[in-house]
Amino acid sequence: MPKGPTMRRLVRADPDDRWAAVFGRIAVYSFLVALVSGVLLLPFFQPSMTPVVYHGSYRKLDGLTMSRAYQSALNISFDVRGGLLIRQVHHWSADLFVAAVCLRLIRVFFRGRFRGSHWLIWVGLLLAGMLAGFSGAILPDDMLSGGSLSVFTGVILSLPLVGTHAAMLIFGWSVPGHVVIPRDYWLHIVVLPAVLGGLLLLSYRNARSRPFRPWRVDPMLPFTGAVLVALGAVAQINPVWLYGPYQPGSISAGSVPDWYMGFLDGALRIMPAWELSIGGHPLSLDVLVPAVVVPGLFFLSLIHI
Repeated sequence: MPKGPTMRRLVRADPDDRWAAVFGRIAVYSFLVALVSGVLLLPFFQPSMTPVVYHGSYRKLDGLTMSRAYQSALNISFDVRGGLLIRQVHHWSADLFVAAVCLRLIRVFFRGRFRGSHWLIWVGLLLAGMLAGFSGAILPDDMLSGGSLSVFTGVILSLPLVGTHAAMLIFGWSVPGHVVIPRDYWLHIVVLPAVLGGLLLLSYRNARSRPFRPWRVDPMLPFTGAVLVALGAVAQINPVWLYGPYQPGSISAGSVPDWYMGFLDGALRIMPAWELSIGGHPLSLDVLVPAVVVPGLFFLSLIHI
């Protein structure tokens, strides 16, 4: 059998690419699970940085001063029936969403279907999904949250000319201040879900699909939900009680970012401590290059590919 036709069938644009469709459906269903679990968490989480003294079920932190946001995260984990399960399902669904989007982009890229608005929509979904996960990691105000905020602050301040003004706009007049978590809360529960939902609807607006049958449930929906619930039940993720409340100037060795932010964390660690002075103003290349220039070029290359 000649190899030419076989290779063309493997690489040529295929409107019925089943694997790309599967990854897309997993992304949609994991987004729905994240949406439902997030709504269930809303009544119990308090996005406030007001200091309180903890007296809850987790005795190792009893009597410790912490923010109300961290206190509510502990209460959800230990005092709300099913709260820990819902928290972990919510976190796993966010991770699975980003993974499914990445796999779909990889699949589409290697099949030569990376042109047009559909590709751009899924690149936007990747970026928005990463931002949603990052904004969610900040909310508990634990050591992981504080480490993420420290990195984010350094990245913002490394921007030439506008960095200081942008940091004051985001954090208020002090860093980290007392307004960043309430602001991040509304970004996480309103703005980013609306963007993600809009992009998902837009991606399927012109997509060819089978006739809609309201009496038939896609098997991938209960399967995705069951896998996420199983992961939330048996696989621990983001144990905020082990990290402890955020303390400026401290960081826990066990608090690491989600897998899709690993490239940023690793790049910041290996970048040499380069710094220039231009007109008396420092330019921190050790932060600017790995955290702004390289990711910016990466996403620009995806857009203009």
